[in-house]
Amino acid sequence: MTRTGPDRPLDVFLHIPKTAGTSFNTLLSRAYGHSDTLHVPFDHLDDGTRALAALPSERQQALTLLRGHITHGIHGGIPRPVRYFTVLRDPASRIVSFLNHMAAEAAHNPTSDVPWLTSLRDWSDMETYIRQRPRQVDNYMVRALSGRDFAPGACDEAALEAAIATLHAMPAFGVYADINASVLALAEAFDWGVLPVLSRSKSGNPRRITLTDRDRAVLQDLNRYDQALYDTACALFRDRLAARPALRRRADLYRRLTPAVTWTETALRSLRHRSSNLRARRP
Repeated sequence: MTRTGPDRPLDVFLHIPKTAGTSFNTLLSRAYGHSDTLHVPFDHLDDGTRALAALPSERQQALTLLRGHITHGIHGGIPRPVRYFTVLRDPASRIVSFLNHMAAEAAHNPTSDVPWLTSLRDWSDMETYIRQRPRQVDNYMVRALSGRDFAPGACDEAALEAAIATLHAMPAFGVYADINASVLALAEAFDWGVLPVLSRSKSGNPRRITLTDRDRAVLQDLNRYDQALYDTACALFRDRLAARPALRRRADLYRRLTPAVTWTETALRSLRHRSSNLRARRP
């Protein structure tokens, strides 16, 4: 599909938290640029309709990429082709990483009395946190891919089937456990025209939350639909990869370039930061 003219697609990145999103968004900035993309803030947990509607019509038509922690569904409201993609991760690992990320946020807000922040600073157990902020740890991947904002604890087979249907309809998707091959498959499917290598721009958050066996059992039971979606994604990804052995070999080659790409992007960010500071200091 062309990226110019009335039939140009709107590509939509359904960004699942804690799936290498910072590195992935850096790659997307290289692939799409900045002028014709829209990033939906984290607090707009919908299909992106509100953020898109807030733009002038000319800007809406010029967009080539919509990205953020958004859900499936915007294709029903715009007269353009829409192509979705995402990266999925093992639910238990993703949620543990998410909790530690948010615990770091809570530590930076020591005076806040927001209940879910307090529950992270004064961690007691998983069930207490779930009562404060359930949607983030309750089948979030099914929620995003199905586009269904089900009540806490109300995920069902219908939502899972809708999420799996979305997965099958994507030109390509990624799995965190095989991120190098994922990036290459996505770059080829969406014709990104950039070196398909992610930088390691973040070292991760310190482990602040320790889950007990009871906590893990609660998470496993609650996220059984996310687990089913992830298992389906892994099987489908393996099947697609098995049919393309050359892609695996190329992915392994590109993986070796990660340190060089990381160094380059870190240096570029530093130069941009210094340039911005110099401009700010000029009279």
